[in-house]
Amino acid sequence: MSDLNIRRALASTLVSAGIPVDRIAFENTSFDPTGKDYYVAFYFFPAEDIAMGKLQSDNVDQSGFVQVSVFVKMNLGDYGTLYYQTIDTLKGAFLSGLETSYNGQVVEIQDLTNINPTESESWYQGGLTINYQAFKARA
Repeated sequence: MSDLNIRRALASTLVSAGIPVDRIAFENTSFDPTGKDYYVAFYFFPAEDIAMGKLQSDNVDQSGFVQVSVFVKMNLGDYGTLYYQTIDTLKGAFLSGLETSYNGQVVEIQDLTNINPTESESWYQGGLTINYQAFKARA
């Protein structure tokens, strides 16, 4: 099991939430928001690995977080409707206690926290921080 499989499990959850793939900006990829009224950005942060024993064959308990930022074009005139619909969609996908997996790697969503929206150039930006836990083999 690996960080890659953990990231893919979490990214798959985002895609299965119903956010169109052409509206998701993944880290280290080109993305052009021109002509879009909203998009989301996905950032994966594996934060801590704790060994569950002293042997090389023992597993590792990994915790970390994913930040999913929501960008909505400023002054749409919808009084925040698109922003909050997108946030609600994300909250519905990343429920606390949910287990998601990719290639045999199981990842549990621990909790999520709102990121207060602010103005960022021509975008209204906020989002969620999603904390996760996974057990994996030592590298």
